[in-house]
Amino acid sequence: MLAVVVIALVGATLSAHNASQGTSAFLVHNNGKIDIEVEVLETDLPELCDVEINLADRMRRLAAEQKLEECIALGMPRWLRLRVDDVGCRVLAGRYRHGAGLQIVLEADALCDAPAGHTLTLDWGLFQTSYLDHQSTSTLTLPDGTQRRALLSKRKNKLSIEIRDPRALAAKAAAATAAAVVAVVVALGLWRRRRHRLRA
Repeated sequence: MLAVVVIALVGATLSAHNASQGTSAFLVHNNGKIDIEVEVLETDLPELCDVEINLADRMRRLAAEQKLEECIALGMPRWLRLRVDDVGCRVLAGRYRHGAGLQIVLEADALCDAPAGHTLTLDWGLFQTSYLDHQSTSTLTLPDGTQRRALLSKRKNKLSIEIRDPRALAAKAAAATAAAVVAVVVALGLWRRRRHRLRA
């Protein structure tokens, strides 16, 4: 009977945390630098880094936090892969900080080629080898301030966005303005010619 109770409790614990949700943010700069923030929960850390930091014993907690720091530093460049067209970005060593409540915020910087006029692709690799079904509501803020939102997970782990080139847009707007001016000048010339003929 005791064994059945233990098995039931373990099963309930696993089912209670076989899924989780979080958010992530990618701020893309004109020069290709991308600021990355990914929010997870403390209860996700055993699956992400095989570590638990909510410990009463101070020495064990410090050791666990050190292990977590090392895991995040090495993990972020592996979990998040970005590229501009076919040129890969360099994701620097990750770090973490405590967020609100039980939130843990993973941070990193990516160095890419200037993305304007190209396609930015993100491959999401967090929890890929874990049973945990983690879904991240992601916001990408582009250099022009516009935002794109997507849901990233093990099943939906790729996102590609074409980033408009503001210089091309400006050139297009200038060309449209010039064409409009030419049309007005031509129309005015025709109107004057017609008026002159009527007077004659």
